[in-house]
Amino acid sequence: MFPASVSLDLDNQWAYLKTQGLDGWQDFPSYLDLVTPRILDLLSELKLPITFFVVGKDASLEKNHTALRTAAPIASPLRDTAAQLFDFTLTDAQQRVLSEIEADLKKSQPMQRLVQGDV
Repeated sequence: MFPASVSLDLDNQWAYLKTQGLDGWQDFPSYLDLVTPRILDLLSELKLPITFFVVGKDASLEKNHTALRTAAPIASPLRDTAAQLFDFTLTDAQQRVLSEIEADLKKSQPMQRLVQGDV
């Protein structure tokens, strides 16, 4: 039996409103404060790690910081997730970038980072 892990793309309410051409998206309405604790509680009961993917705009909004900070220490470490997903050993540079991202996630200000590399 393989260990399970969950990846979740947390597109926020405003992103759906914008793509549907509906008014109100400019106020960046959010459901992260409701959804994040519920997801974390459920996955904790199931003993499943999670990796969250969040839109940069959502991460930059002060009203979302508490919900995102709650998720950061509980989410599976990036290095473990990468080791499970990829069937090769990470290079020193890839491991360094993961360490830098993990350090950024522990800071109080939102991270803005573009990771690019050769394939």
